[in-house]
Amino acid sequence: MFKVVKQSGLGTIWLPVASGTTLYVGQLVTKTSDYLTNFGAAASAGDSKRPLGVVVATNDKTPAYSSTYNEHYISGVQTQDAQLARKWQGAQGMWSAGDPIPMVQVELIGKDTVLLGTFDSALTPFQPAEANTTGNTLKKSETSKRGVNYNTTFYCRSGKNVGIYRVCATGSNSSSVTTYSFNTYWPYAIATSDYYVMANIAPGNCMINFTSTGLYIDPNNALTNYYNVIVEGIDLTQAGLETVIFRFA
Repeated sequence: MFKVVKQSGLGTIWLPVASGTTLYVGQLVTKTSDYLTNFGAAASAGDSKRPLGVVVATNDKTPAYSSTYNEHYISGVQTQDAQLARKWQGAQGMWSAGDPIPMVQVELIGKDTVLLGTFDSALTPFQPAEANTTGNTLKKSETSKRGVNYNTTFYCRSGKNVGIYRVCATGSNSSSVTTYSFNTYWPYAIATSDYYVMANIAPGNCMINFTSTGLYIDPNNALTNYYNVIVEGIDLTQAGLETVIFRFA
């Protein structure tokens, strides 16, 4: 899920939800037809599309709750009967309090807006496939290379390097083991009893992609398609609580 953590001064607006679309609080949204839909994964390398904003509320009088996403949601409807069957509360701005159309309140995103995003699931810790005393490489058992050169951040959760982040330079896979190299070495020896996690995001200017729903950052995406962002901070310390603070470049 997403939320604005540094205000750009743009404020919020109420907008209708496109018929047949379900939107959740914390979701990135855009308008590609008459009304709002979700802003999802990048469709090309360096995709220049940008979201309109983040959903912060709905106009349901009694908000529906999703136990899957642990957030309120609302669905767009089409017919007169479906609209008038709703119990809604008045929105603001140009919209009449008597208009039964499903709407969401959107916190607008501008070029300076800073967002906090989460992952759809906890990162999976792994133990190095081989010890390394110099800290210049980290070997991971995997069928193919999952990291992205200069765009994958590793974090040590246990071992001598605990609490330390490093961004890999390159990686190559052979016999189901990827050797990730680091231009700036890990300061302490790497042991096979250590635990590390990795995410395809890096501090500073980097590539990023989201899930197709626009609900989460995708930390495992191969980044063939991606958005350009500037990452201000990454927190991979706790399983299920991983976060990224970023803005669109």
